[in-house]
Amino acid sequence: MKDILASFVAIMIVMPFFSFFFMFTLAKIVFKRKGKRAFHLAVNGSTIFFIFAVHILLQAIFQRSYIVELLIFFIVTFMIGIVLYWKKTGDVSLQRTFKLYWKMQFLLFTTAYIGLFIYGIIHRVMIAFSS
Repeated sequence: MKDILASFVAIMIVMPFFSFFFMFTLAKIVFKRKGKRAFHLAVNGSTIFFIFAVHILLQAIFQRSYIVELLIFFIVTFMIGIVLYWKKTGDVSLQRTFKLYWKMQFLLFTTAYIGLFIYGIIHRVMIAFSS
């Protein structure tokens, strides 16, 4: 049971990049080599996988759930995005604001995923050598 759970967690942690490349390749085939459109579709589709993977990494590294903090982060960043968009354009378009917000989340969580992944490896190596 422990091995199955460990395998599942490992797959979920590695999955965001696989999901991104899979969606990009599939979209490129469907849209007949329109790389920009395929890239945007892959970004939009794989963002949720990066968010989930960051949550799993946070749990694995720090042994506690950060779901409440992540939800507060989502709400605050969306509110900041709406205010900034309103200041820039003078009008609030929720559809456009959410598109920008979702792309920002992709960049933030991809960066967080890479950083946490590297930190987790270094942390585990240091624990292994300190014993």
